[in-house]
Amino acid sequence: QGIPMKTSLQVLLYSVLFILASCGGSSGGDSGSTTPPTTPPPTSDSPGGIWRGTLTSDVLNQVEDIIGVITEAGDARFVSLDGGQQFFGQISEDGNAASGSLRAVSLLGGQFPNGASSGTINIDATVSERDSISGSFVGVGDEGTFSLTFDSLYDLDSSLDLVAQHWTSTETIFKSLVPGFGSAPFGGAVDDAGNFAAADLDGCDYAGLISVLDTQYNLYDISMTVSSCGSWDGSYNGVGVFDNVSGPDTTLTIAVATDQISIVGDLAETAPESITGIWGGTILSNFTGPYETVGLISEEYDAQFFSATGAQIVGNAEVLGNIFRMDAVAYAPFGTTHVDGSVRGSVDVRGLVTTGFRSTGSFEGVGDSGTYDIFYDTLYERSSSLARVEGSWVTPSPTGGITDLVITVEPTGQFSGAADGCTYNGTISLIDTNFNAYRLSVEVLNCGGITGTYTGLGALSDDQSLNDTLSVSVNNDVTSLWAIFSRAP
Repeated sequence: QGIPMKTSLQVLLYSVLFILASCGGSSGGDSGSTTPPTTPPPTSDSPGGIWRGTLTSDVLNQVEDIIGVITEAGDARFVSLDGGQQFFGQISEDGNAASGSLRAVSLLGGQFPNGASSGTINIDATVSERDSISGSFVGVGDEGTFSLTFDSLYDLDSSLDLVAQHWTSTETIFKSLVPGFGSAPFGGAVDDAGNFAAADLDGCDYAGLISVLDTQYNLYDISMTVSSCGSWDGSYNGVGVFDNVSGPDTTLTIAVATDQISIVGDLAETAPESITGIWGGTILSNFTGPYETVGLISEEYDAQFFSATGAQIVGNAEVLGNIFRMDAVAYAPFGTTHVDGSVRGSVDVRGLVTTGFRSTGSFEGVGDSGTYDIFYDTLYERSSSLARVEGSWVTPSPTGGITDLVITVEPTGQFSGAADGCTYNGTISLIDTNFNAYRLSVEVLNCGGITGTYTGLGALSDDQSLNDTLSVSVNNDVTSLWAIFSRAP
């Protein structure tokens, strides 16, 4: 089945082989000797460029669309737009003749006519500078011909300013021919120095560097490490080119590979989505069933979610394009354990997010896995101030291990309280006065298993009157606490 890619990419090649020639002579006579004109040295046609065309397999009796990039440094990288295979290596040139041995690698699950997933092909070609390349190939159980035409997009300038954006996959990132895996939505962000981080909904994480090869040409070098991705884990190298560099249709096509595996795809420039806010919805565990959850992700991207059962998920959120990712810690409900028997453990959360609307995705960890579906609450857009939390607050019932706690918040944000012999002292502070989010730190004393220092988040909501409910969630390296306070009469 062909890969539905629409744009461009790869092949590198270049060459600079000057063949120097010289000739000379003399003639006798009364008038002395003369030196005949020097014959100019032959020059090579540069194969540098972005090239598009077809590859015809005589063995498979089929024609594939291919794209190639040849750098001004002599490297070549070709990609099949139908099968995702890549062919890369160094090509030598002599005049208008070019040849070389290229590494051939397939997508995971793919193979060449000889049954191998990787190998070598040899090519011989004729180059017409900035016009065409045609020739033949043999290797990996296949042989045939190819014909390529120069694409003037190659002559666009390159700059890190162009790539320092957020990116999403226009369709998918293709890294597998295995049905149901390897083509998940992808999002990433590149900083001003070319460093990038990315993630997809297969659970894979990507990190690396994009750099400019020559500012005169539309061609970028990519080095990348893939992790948390099973068979795809490893170090990749390749190239990127812009298929379009204007307006909302800006597209960056990438092709990277190890010696064994190919990854290719088209990325669209996008404004980054936001995951900050108050969120509420459902978590559906594959083991324990559905439960309701509410949470807060602050403008500093720290996140606290808790459920009516007392379970909490705490971590640092990140948005890459439209992909939400959080390496989190899950706390079991007070006095219970997770599916794997732990009370606290790592969980990976990731999904798609639409700013101010919805996020859907999945989680995995602590012996559990499942999906989530949460919706944005405009309550987050209410401004915050210490005056709004000043006063006395009481928990109407036992929550998160806290029983009938009463606290008093001073105008400075400092608070204190006591219940069942336990003492609570802490501070509520502002994060961003434009949003309904508060940071908390609290020390719990003389309270058995929950004695300790905690930090977390809180937000105000309405029950009987405006801002009469304060929800808080705090945690430390051992356990977590949460409570819903009502303003005392």
